Amino acid sequence: MMRRIFFLSCVGLLLLGCQDHHTYDYLMTHPQVLEKKAAQCQGSTDEQCRVVQQAANDFYQLMTAQQSDPEKFGNQILQDETACQAAKTAGNEKLYADLQQKIRYELAVVSMTSPG
Repeated sequence: MMRRIFFLSCVGLLLLGCQDHHTYDYLMTHPQVLEKKAAQCQGSTDEQCRVVQQAANDFYQLMTAQQSDPEKFGNQILQDETACQAAKTAGNEKLYADLQQKIRYELAVVSMTSPG
């Protein structure tokens, strides 16, 4: 009996681990996964696909900004890094975390659009 409960628990955990739900943050920092998920979500309106579609739209906007003026985009990253350091020094944890997240997204765009 105990063995059966253990087995069923393991199977349940494995099934939970197989679910392919990703957070907005994960999708924004993993462009290849975002691209695959966006293709799979074409025409779907479930909650996970809404997250995927929002991330895809936001990533596309960042990509467009980077491609239209790479130098300006690079300068924006530098400004964000400076502001992030200032927020850390000032002890503003919320602003620091928000800027770190923004910088991760910007760098993901750069990694996706850089040659080689």
